[in-house]
Amino acid sequence: MASDGTQPGVLDRPAGPNSLPGATVYIAALPRSGSTMLANLLSVPPDRWVLVEPGLHSDRQSPALSHQINRFLAASRNTDEGASSVDVSSSRRRLLNYLSNLLPKLSAWGTKEVGTEHGEAIAFTRPHKKILMVRNPRDALLSLLEKHSQPGRSWEPAEQMMYLAECCTSLVALARDAGSDTRICRYEDFVTSLAERRALSNWLCWPLEGDVSRNLDLYRREYEAVRHHGVISANSVGRFDREANKFRADVAERFGAMFEDFNKVFGYWTD
Repeated sequence: MASDGTQPGVLDRPAGPNSLPGATVYIAALPRSGSTMLANLLSVPPDRWVLVEPGLHSDRQSPALSHQINRFLAASRNTDEGASSVDVSSSRRRLLNYLSNLLPKLSAWGTKEVGTEHGEAIAFTRPHKKILMVRNPRDALLSLLEKHSQPGRSWEPAEQMMYLAECCTSLVALARDAGSDTRICRYEDFVTSLAERRALSNWLCWPLEGDVSRNLDLYRREYEAVRHHGVISANSVGRFDREANKFRADVAERFGAMFEDFNKVFGYWTD
């Protein structure tokens, strides 16, 4: 048996169209809406795991995915990350073969994705339930601008705005087609209300017991762990109202006003 727990050669077998078990949950998220925090709260090794933007439905896997897997395995076995040696970065076939062996052993699993390919991801993961994670678009844009102003990032503000706009449109479409298997979760409610978090946990039948700061270093987001002190906090709620940079505030206000449908569907301001 290999050090990652698989039988020799199993990772290189031809993968079927989709050999993964149906997911417990799929989180479709607006960027900067707290979806990584939610995924982390749901992830408790060795039994429950939400993969963060793995891109299972496509050939564009996250560069951090092997680290996510190795850290989950290490926490499950109470060892350090170096004790696990899974490398699925070179082949989607290897990734799917590995997960098809691992995921059936869990009591619950899921994925969270941002972007515009939710339809494809949902069709591939076949989730039992879906969560739409959203945020006031003005605050989301300001948070996205901050994220991509960190060292080592290169997105231009115009690219960020276009990307966020496409994500807003995608989530509105999902909300309009939503049934009883789908729940809307607003960032502002989630971080400020224990009752909201309990209601989400009860609806999902999945406790929120994980480490909110898990793996933030993989995504170059250590500054968030510092800001929120490793706990759920409301420090980033209403950031538009506190924005000191007039240019950024004006851009965010104009951007937010562009999305009347999004604001109405998800209960944000409409003036």
